[in-house]
Amino acid sequence: MSYRTTTRSIFRDSWPDIVASFKEIYPEILVNIIDAPGEELSELLRAGRIEIALSHSASGQDIESVSLFHDRLVLVGNINSATTSNRSLAWADLGDEPIIAMVNGTTIRALIDAACAQAGIQLNIVLTPRLIPTALAFVRCGLGCAILPNSVPSGSEFSDLPQYELVNPNIRREIAMMRLKSSARAPAAEVFAKHLSDRYCQRIPE
Repeated sequence: MSYRTTTRSIFRDSWPDIVASFKEIYPEILVNIIDAPGEELSELLRAGRIEIALSHSASGQDIESVSLFHDRLVLVGNINSATTSNRSLAWADLGDEPIIAMVNGTTIRALIDAACAQAGIQLNIVLTPRLIPTALAFVRCGLGCAILPNSVPSGSEFSDLPQYELVNPNIRREIAMMRLKSSARAPAAEVFAKHLSDRYCQRIPE
């Protein structure tokens, strides 16, 4: 038995453990994984290339989403222009800080743009990578601070980098397991979906 699923970088560190634990229980089930950008997941579901997608919750009358957890946007890196005595910053306080933001068209960039619109600010964006590991590598080299979901740096080799909660507004993101309503999942996929739901409700704090 086999089925296909899609993941993104938010699952990079926890995903191997979850798949390994599933294989220990169900060694006869073959899990095929496609690593694709979050903005492409809906089309992959509609094309029948995958049965389960894990990412930022997508909208659409033909897609069913089951929430796994929420994360929030944080600033990652050493701050140059702003000063703070705690670990939170208002969006308006970013000023001329060099910002590394994900490329246009990604779900993270859409959330960043929405937050800037609410705060009435324009960020000093200096780099726009497509991949989160690239953004974090730029931060490590001192090229700026990245705005990323807190579920990414907290579980990566970059967890030693400073992190600041971004407030006013607080931007939260729902991470969900998605499927196409018109297509019945294979029994193996249903088993794996339950395994995912059970594991993720315990793994990533709010």
